[in-house]
Amino acid sequence: MKAPESHRPLLTCLQISTVAILFLLGGCGVLNQKTVPSPTVYLSKTLQWQLPAIALLPVGQYVLTQSVQATYGNKTVDLLFQIEKQPDRLAMAALTPAGQPLVQLVYDNHQVTGHLNPLVPAELSLSYLVSDFLLTFGRVETLAAALDQYDVTLQQQGQNRVLHYQQEPIIHIQYSRETVASDQWPGKVKLHNQALGYQLSIQTLSYSSL
Repeated sequence: MKAPESHRPLLTCLQISTVAILFLLGGCGVLNQKTVPSPTVYLSKTLQWQLPAIALLPVGQYVLTQSVQATYGNKTVDLLFQIEKQPDRLAMAALTPAGQPLVQLVYDNHQVTGHLNPLVPAELSLSYLVSDFLLTFGRVETLAAALDQYDVTLQQQGQNRVLHYQQEPIIHIQYSRETVASDQWPGKVKLHNQALGYQLSIQTLSYSSL
């Protein structure tokens, strides 16, 4: 549940970057549960897909700082992410708004490995974090080709991206016209997985090339 704001002061972008970069470089001491989940992810209750190659993301090497508000039913959770994308590797670190490390993961096109804080619910799959990021920020043509083998069609019109399965919409992604550091990276995004009943509100706070 979302903690009262008075008890969860937000970190500045600089603080977020400093803490999360140290975390990505190996600060796993506070995370004592290691997981190696399958890179297979449910997009709906009956549809699974294998996580595709990192190459479907926008080209280049970069680091992002993002705030994410996740809503499932009547529960809302706020997280801060530091994400590093390299040609063959995607790394993520998630913290609470107060800076408490929760998740560290690496996806290398073959598997997702990571560490979880014991406070994180056991139901959380690290693969889902990667999947939603790839679905949201993957390049249209490459992502559409990756989804086609699962009979999923991707339609993008203007600021809206919709995934259909068996002629039914399962995931709707809406982009703002605001961009960060590049006209190719959206500043704010809302993802609604209608099939699984959760929503993500994503704001990119900073973007820098490596």
